[in-house]
Amino acid sequence: MTTASPTRVPRVRHDALPETTIYRDTGCSLSPSCLQCPYPSCRHDHISGTRAFTIQQRLSVLRLLANHPAYTRATIAAQLGVSRRQVYRYLRRLTDADN
Repeated sequence: MTTASPTRVPRVRHDALPETTIYRDTGCSLSPSCLQCPYPSCRHDHISGTRAFTIQQRLSVLRLLANHPAYTRATIAAQLGVSRRQVYRYLRRLTDADN
């Protein structure tokens, strides 16, 4: 007569599941909160780091603002937090990329 062995259920650590982990939304230098970040992608996803990410984000905003007749170069510079000269550099970079 053989007895059936009880089925062994693998033990799982109580802290192994994401449901039991407490995530702190501390944000980064670009946004105070990850959940309320205005950028479409995270700066930590980019290998090149914060500087290249910030430039790409500024270029995408600049592309929208530059085609709007109500925005002057000074207004765009104030919106992006850069100098007027830097706005012209970004515009040149955009036109070089389009060609």
